[in-house]
Amino acid sequence: MFDAMIESANKRRLIIVDGGYLLFNFTRALRLTIYEILVLPDRRGEGIARRMFDEMTSRHPDALEVFAKVPDDYGVNDFYKKMGFARVGTEHSKRGRAMGMWLKTTCR
Repeated sequence: MFDAMIESANKRRLIIVDGGYLLFNFTRALRLTIYEILVLPDRRGEGIARRMFDEMTSRHPDALEVFAKVPDDYGVNDFYKKMGFARVGTEHSKRGRAMGMWLKTTCR
C-alpha cells in the first residue's frame, strides 16, 4: 500500500496535509477522479477536505470535471453536495453496496 502511495506522491496525485489526505488521478480527458479522501474524525469540520480539494484543482486548472464514487453508507454525501457536485447515478458493487456517483463540472 505504501509503495502505491509513494508512487502517487511522486506523480503529484496525492495531497497529504495535517489531518488528512486526498488520492486522485488526472486523465487526458481532463477529468479529475477522486479515489480516496480522508479526514481524521477529530479534525472534521475544520475545512481540511475543502483545502485539499482546492489544492487538487489548482494543480490542474485545465480540468473540465471532477468525479467521485462514494459508498452511500460512508455518510459523506453531504460534503459532495456542499462542494457543488451533482449526484449523477448509483452503482452497486459486486457485494451489493450502493455507491453514489458524483460529478462537478467547470472546476474554475
